[in-house]
Amino acid sequence: MTNIIYFNYFTDGSVNIADHDLSIFFDPPHLLKGLRNNFLNKDIIWEEKTASWKDIEFIFDLDSKLGHTRALPKLTAHHVDRQKIKKMKVSVAAQVFSARTAAMLKYTNALNYFHTANSDATMATTAEVVEFFDTLFDSVNGYPGGVQRGKLRRAVKQNSQHHTFWIEAINKIKKMVFVDTSSKHATKAGKPRLVRVPSQQGWITTLESFIRVSKLLFEQYNVEYYYPRNINQDPLENFFGRIRAINYRNVNPDANTFIYAFKSLMLSNMLSPHSKFSNCEEDNGETLLNVSLLFKNLHNNKENDSENTVSISRDLPSSSQASSREKLLVNDVVMEKIKVHCSAYTAGYICRKITRAIRCKDCIKTYISSTETNIHSYIKFREYKLLKNNNLAYPNEKFLILYRDGTHFIHNYLNYSCIGSNIKSNLKRKILSTLSFSCLGCDKHALIVKNFFTNILIRLHGHNWCNINNKILKGDIDEKYVSKMGEPQKLALKKYKSLRLRKKCLSK
Repeated sequence: MTNIIYFNYFTDGSVNIADHDLSIFFDPPHLLKGLRNNFLNKDIIWEEKTASWKDIEFIFDLDSKLGHTRALPKLTAHHVDRQKIKKMKVSVAAQVFSARTAAMLKYTNALNYFHTANSDATMATTAEVVEFFDTLFDSVNGYPGGVQRGKLRRAVKQNSQHHTFWIEAINKIKKMVFVDTSSKHATKAGKPRLVRVPSQQGWITTLESFIRVSKLLFEQYNVEYYYPRNINQDPLENFFGRIRAINYRNVNPDANTFIYAFKSLMLSNMLSPHSKFSNCEEDNGETLLNVSLLFKNLHNNKENDSENTVSISRDLPSSSQASSREKLLVNDVVMEKIKVHCSAYTAGYICRKITRAIRCKDCIKTYISSTETNIHSYIKFREYKLLKNNNLAYPNEKFLILYRDGTHFIHNYLNYSCIGSNIKSNLKRKILSTLSFSCLGCDKHALIVKNFFTNILIRLHGHNWCNINNKILKGDIDEKYVSKMGEPQKLALKKYKSLRLRKKCLSK
């Protein structure tokens, strides 16, 4: 109720308490989850176009059928499926609203248009919305260890791009509306309603506060930069969680109880340890208070409260039509094309690793393409708009073939020889004796490049193979996708199902 009163009198999102002008910040992770939760069952009208969660479900289903060449390896059913989503975890919402997801939406939309001469009406808009949410969260989530070229997840400076983006974002959020079709009001009216959700106003107020605080820090206090991630709710959650714990879950302490609990926490270091089950990050900040001040006269103290068969087209044909030989052939060709394009992106990652390690211009010519071709379609969508030049590597066709042969060899080998000793050395020896590396590296560095490529390929896809099996054991990969995999993956699924059945029996 207090917040409502403040907003009625202070339309710029600021409040005045005891002659102190304060800015209101809502917790960005919670705001992101709020947008995701509304997007699950409401379409978004974005610049007079429609975005839908069904597009995200579609590309997730498509990507899950790519095996070990997935473009969205972090996404599971717990990210996308409305019935399985872990709504309390911020990482789940952030991983859905990511640059990877936006790029896959754009790529699938372009591929859909290429093969059917008809692009889905909502997929391109959904890509724009996901990309905007990703940039929006990055702009208020900068921290020292998360700086990445081409993204706003970095420190805010006086001349940084954050300020322009925040002004544009406020205008876009004000115009954005959700299409409500399932609420009581919409059902009673018999037609969809255009609504605004509380998270929108929360984002607007928070961005306005960031603009106001930034101006104050840079102009009045001459601060060079600050990290916006430090302005969130996690320290408060940690603090009040410890207050409840020390008071034996007393959620409504009186003033006297709170004072003594606060002093006890200060003496026992209230900033640690951090519970691994809490829904917030560990607060690694240093306390600003001198402990000795806690025991001075009360009147001298001042308190500071401070997101198989596949048809690329959304409109899938009936089962009888889809069973035709022609449809199966087209689907196989399209799926193989997607696998090649997604493999090219990962192959480009290895190219960048080799370039940084060897630093030889002659070697670069043997694995980097001089021109952009059709196999680089997905890589183009992964480039960041904030960078003027291409930041990613574009492998040539020979290197891509070598990479794909190597990945298939590794996964097949691990499927049949995962139990044993010296797996890495045996696998490396077999790869070096089986694959042809004649096209890789100059005369001087050929052996070095070959060994470096083999080592990073084994490490990358050995981890990928283990990660796939671990996800199956956790129930993150559906049975319909596992049925197309190897025997170890099927055994992992069997193990998961038996453990799940055992848990159900024990819970009864």
